[in-house]
Amino acid sequence: GVAKTEEVALDASLVCVRGLIHDLTIDNDLEDGVQDVSYAFSMIDWSNIAAKYAVLDRTLERLWALDNIGGLWAMRLVMLSFWSLAFAAAGVHHPDLAFRWSFRAI
Repeated sequence: GVAKTEEVALDASLVCVRGLIHDLTIDNDLEDGVQDVSYAFSMIDWSNIAAKYAVLDRTLERLWALDNIGGLWAMRLVMLSFWSLAFAAAGVHHPDLAFRWSFRAI
């Protein structure tokens, strides 16, 4: 259902971002366990990183857009806001004190 779809979308997003982070990380262990940062920095293929970043940006933007998975989250936020206001309004004028405080707490 919807929960499985969202889980797959979130997992795909995490895998993509972790892959980009992995591409930025170079294990360059020198003698005595010291890393030469300038050497590691120069070993990164920055044009490849820029291309992957651009594709990742477009892909995640399309995945989490309102007409895709983002629409489900937007609907949840709208419903949460609506019901919060409805219960708050009910709590203001409810004749029973216990219900009034319960509705305000929700």
